[in-house]
Amino acid sequence: GNGILIEGDRNTVEGFSVIETPGDGIRANDVDGVIFREVTVGWSSPADPSNGAYALYPVQSENVIIDGCEVYGAADAGVYLGQSGKSLIMNSVAHDNVIGIEVENSTDVVVQDNHAYDNTNGILIITLPGLDILDGKRANVFGNVIENNNVVNFGDPGTTVGILPPGIGVLLVATDANEIWDNTITGN
Repeated sequence: GNGILIEGDRNTVEGFSVIETPGDGIRANDVDGVIFREVTVGWSSPADPSNGAYALYPVQSENVIIDGCEVYGAADAGVYLGQSGKSLIMNSVAHDNVIGIEVENSTDVVVQDNHAYDNTNGILIITLPGLDILDGKRANVFGNVIENNNVVNFGDPGTTVGILPPGIGVLLVATDANEIWDNTITGN
């Protein structure tokens, strides 16, 4: 069900679109050094729970770079970085997702100069129990525009994301030593 699945180190995906996949758009499992650059991933049906859960989905990975991408329509997160470390999410646009950008159980992640708008929640930094990597800390979130994240939640109601209320610009849950600074947060 994934549009693209990456399971090797030091790969770059650049300059194309992945649209209307039945599952996740682009998933990267347990990789080091994957780069997503100027990639668009999305679903054209707004607020549709049958859309794929994640547009960009690197998980249990290190040294991930997401730069200049656009993600929209995901029934969970447009950009999801989970159980990962030493990564950068920058210059990207996330709109019409349940969560624009999610950093879950990850350490030393920079979220810089992105635009998250018209999602249920703009940016979520969270540590959840029951995963292989149980720690999340030191996210540095700055220079982002986070606005009008008021879309009715269309995520799976049986999941953590499915219970999040609309109208949150930035949400931190059970995560330590983060820096949230110099962002424009409005209309949420």
